[in-house]
Amino acid sequence: MAGHVPETAYEEIPVVDSEWDYSVLPGQEPPEQAILRWERVSIDRLPNGPSRPNPAYTEGPVWQGYPYPLNRVDALVNYVNGRWISRRTFVQQLLDCEVFVHLSETYRPSSINGAIPLPVFGSLDRVSEPFPRLVRTQLKVLRRDAHARTEPVLNYGH
Repeated sequence: MAGHVPETAYEEIPVVDSEWDYSVLPGQEPPEQAILRWERVSIDRLPNGPSRPNPAYTEGPVWQGYPYPLNRVDALVNYVNGRWISRRTFVQQLLDCEVFVHLSETYRPSSINGAIPLPVFGSLDRVSEPFPRLVRTQLKVLRRDAHARTEPVLNYGH
């Protein structure tokens, strides 16, 4: 029979947690921990049978008690704390984010490892105290241009 589609022709599509934002990790599929379940749909995208639960699903970071993200940096912090992404992915993505950095000549090396801590904020709303000189930059630019012993410290502002 021409044009006959077997009744078993279907696919499963993921139903992703509403806290997952595709713009935070462009070009990447949501991790399995952010998928609520898989829905079975027919070729023409109509529901076609039961859904399959995802035992690896983890509630979204805001539901876990983390603050609502104001920007991409906040979302990445939530994703890594909520165990939706790895620390490696977090650092790789964070390097491309715009951040606010307090630059000062008064910072002293840490007694622990000799690094010079440098406060970094994801947004002006997260700045916890008045700083006279904040610079907007990307962490990868900061790491390239800063003193070799400078160690950025991400300040979550809470």
